[in-house]
Amino acid sequence: MTDLSAELLLAEAEVPQPRTVSDVEKRPLRYSREVQGNVLAAFNKDHETYRLVWFADAERGRRWLLAMLGHISVTADVEQFNEQFSLRRRVEKADPKDMKAVWVSLSLTYRGLELLAGKTKWEEAIKKPGVEDLGFGAEHMNAFHRADALHDVGESGPRYWQFGSDEQHTPHALVVVSADDVEHLVEREGLLDLVDASTGARTEGILGGTLPGERRGHEHFGFKDGVSQPGVRQFHREDLKRHGEREGHPGTELIEPGEFVLGWPKEPGGKTAPAVPEWARNGSFHVLRKLRQDVQRFKAAAAALAKAVGVDQEDAAALMVGRHPDGRPLARPINEFKGWGSDQNDFDYHADGTGDRTPCYSHVRKTNPRAWHNDTAEEAKLVPDGAAFKQLKRHRIIRRGIPYGLPYQTGEMPDVVDRGLLFVAYCASLTEQFEFQQKAWANNEMFNPGQRSAPTGTDPLIGAMNDGKRGQVTVKGTTCPLTFDRPVLTCGAVYAFAPSMSTLRKLAAGQPL
Repeated sequence: MTDLSAELLLAEAEVPQPRTVSDVEKRPLRYSREVQGNVLAAFNKDHETYRLVWFADAERGRRWLLAMLGHISVTADVEQFNEQFSLRRRVEKADPKDMKAVWVSLSLTYRGLELLAGKTKWEEAIKKPGVEDLGFGAEHMNAFHRADALHDVGESGPRYWQFGSDEQHTPHALVVVSADDVEHLVEREGLLDLVDASTGARTEGILGGTLPGERRGHEHFGFKDGVSQPGVRQFHREDLKRHGEREGHPGTELIEPGEFVLGWPKEPGGKTAPAVPEWARNGSFHVLRKLRQDVQRFKAAAAALAKAVGVDQEDAAALMVGRHPDGRPLARPINEFKGWGSDQNDFDYHADGTGDRTPCYSHVRKTNPRAWHNDTAEEAKLVPDGAAFKQLKRHRIIRRGIPYGLPYQTGEMPDVVDRGLLFVAYCASLTEQFEFQQKAWANNEMFNPGQRSAPTGTDPLIGAMNDGKRGQVTVKGTTCPLTFDRPVLTCGAVYAFAPSMSTLRKLAAGQPL
């Protein structure tokens, strides 16, 4: 046997095996042709365009949707490609240059669903008993209605948004086009432009792309992005040695699929929600936020923290984020001998209840609290919905996103370049997942489980901003006042719903939901 053959066999033993009847039964979502790609199966491409589409009218909107159906990518195809790509990369020790694909997903805003389904029929569909609780109402699905609740005010307020600021500036549809190279992206976009032109649709595009060179995989502040993602039951394999975790991904908890895709078992209890109508099943709510990153503000904030706490600026930046730039967490690994694992994700905060190593106000801890020391009723009273801290899985989201804009250059003039992150999230409830993270965790200065006295402050990156004054924060046991401008500003936001393929076909054909 050659070395390559032996290596290939070893690699095959470490990756998901070919499709079998038992695998289909255990992981039906892995082979789904109903759930759109990028919800569970990540597109994982270097170049993406987010197309915001306005329809001319209902009839031409349905024609547009009918023409788009052949472009949409489904979970089974995307995940099959991803698994084969991972196997080739493991064997060849490099990304296979001959494996390329273009993926497309399509979501509809409240305006789009209302127009395509018909205003009266749509209102009847979402006001049926039980369905109202799913969050399809106009007050839930229009991002501009949620701005105050999420503390998108001042510089981050809707009056400064580039899209989504009101009903008129909210598109009917959101199309994600993702490709390995610019040439394939442009080619597919040309085809979609023809669809738009033939149906009278108007499109505004936002281009995103992986940062070049050593910055690849990082965001504009210099930190590795997308490190921690939840595992999904009935889509990912469970690790036989570490039950409750994703196979080959130490520290990645498996969460019931109904927290991300409607109509599937949820946390806790494992029962399919009876209120989910057939048209909503296999769909997912979709969040797009254009977040401008002011690198100079971030550096100034890190410098202010460094001076207050007595560390260097690089360490202060890591304290704000909760990880080092290369993705290593500040927290100690659960297994000191094996470390954090290949995903750098096998850690929690059991031994750091007061935030001595990872500040309770740091970004990664605010948005994913994991476990902490002493889950007591007294600590639960410190924050809204305290009981939910024992049910963290209910509030997780699947994050997709990509940087936009040119990389930061040292010494450049302030406010010259618009750069940042196209933040994307998928979840089964906008209020209980994405918005909960923003309001109850990131924006809540009293969110400090394990600490019973002083507030820890809001998330230093995306937390609530009040005229540049952040109050006091607790870092490494030191409570100090800090004042700095928020380095991440909301420049646009859209809420949408990514329906199943069957529902998209019904809408395109003008059939009742």
